[in-house]
Amino acid sequence: MFRRMFPLGVAVFAMACEPAEPAPDPFEELVSKYVTVPLTTDMSVLTDNERKMLPLLIEAAQYIDELFWDQAYGARDSLLESIENPAARRFVEINYGPWDRINDNEPFIEGVGPKPSRRKFLPVGCHEGPDHGVDDRPVLPRTSGR
Repeated sequence: MFRRMFPLGVAVFAMACEPAEPAPDPFEELVSKYVTVPLTTDMSVLTDNERKMLPLLIEAAQYIDELFWDQAYGARDSLLESIENPAARRFVEINYGPWDRINDNEPFIEGVGPKPSRRKFLPVGCHEGPDHGVDDRPVLPRTSGR
């Protein structure tokens, strides 16, 4: 009896030990919702001066991108360096921080709390006006001296 049951037991054990498929990376799915598209234009319609201006506009856009990162989160490089998962890092880059912009700014990185209101938006010495928070509209900052 043992001789008949032993091979059956080994077969059942071997089937049970097959490696399970790894769980899908949730960040891969989140990143897949976004599509990279090429930006093209017919350069023949531009004047020589307009063509010369394009690299300057691209450079200005890179500075604006850095400023937006600073307003939206702050320490971009240290945040990105702290994330090992490449898909999670890409999702942070897409959202300019650890909060999902199309999901009510819910945090998606472990240990990150809710998104602060208007993070680093106002200049030093200014505070939000009396109607801050209404429909999340921007308000004119008021200085403490006025």
